[in-house]
Amino acid sequence: LQASILYLMTIFSLQHWMSRRAPFKLQLPMAAWNFSIALVSGVCVATMTPEFVDSVFNKGFGASLCSTRESVYSGNNGRALFVLLIARLPEFIDTLFIVLRKQPLIFLHYYHHAVTLCTAWFTYSSFSPGLRHAIYVNSIIHTVMYSYFIVTTLKFRPPPIVARCITIGQIAQFAYLFYVTSHMTVIQKVLGEPCQSDDFGLGLTWAINISYLYLFVDFYLNKYS
Repeated sequence: LQASILYLMTIFSLQHWMSRRAPFKLQLPMAAWNFSIALVSGVCVATMTPEFVDSVFNKGFGASLCSTRESVYSGNNGRALFVLLIARLPEFIDTLFIVLRKQPLIFLHYYHHAVTLCTAWFTYSSFSPGLRHAIYVNSIIHTVMYSYFIVTTLKFRPPPIVARCITIGQIAQFAYLFYVTSHMTVIQKVLGEPCQSDDFGLGLTWAINISYLYLFVDFYLNKYS
């Protein structure tokens, strides 16, 4: 929470400081940054895929949402999950590039960064089996999205449909996580399965997923309609 508050204070203070200054170019640092995030995300996706496929398709979707802490946090899968969660903090650098280049800073951007850090770290420490799904799907989106950012930063212009498809992918991600959260709720509250997940974490996941789904759909409609 403190990191997210400091992040918000920093970006708005920096935005005020930049108001009387010329924008920075930062093309090569941005390209290097986007490459590093795409690389880390891609490697972690490749690392997590065998365990994710085994958990969902061999053991069953419901079982993957009622896994033990040890089964999710151990081995290569646990290490990749931890790396991706730690990466949520340096991803704040995305916003610094926007502010230093004096690009439009929309609410969706800084809300998403600040809230994702808090939610991810809380659900990791308190443990929620659904975190595996959230991190895995988000890493796939990040691999594609930051690869696209590398290309655009280097002044190449992919067809507009590419950016549109990435936004659709982000919306599909939150729609999928909405389904995951619904499934977890049924397992715990209707079927009464003794899963390792607390009520507060489940409620927080509901609130965050609904807000993300609404904001990304609103962004899509305003940008592409």
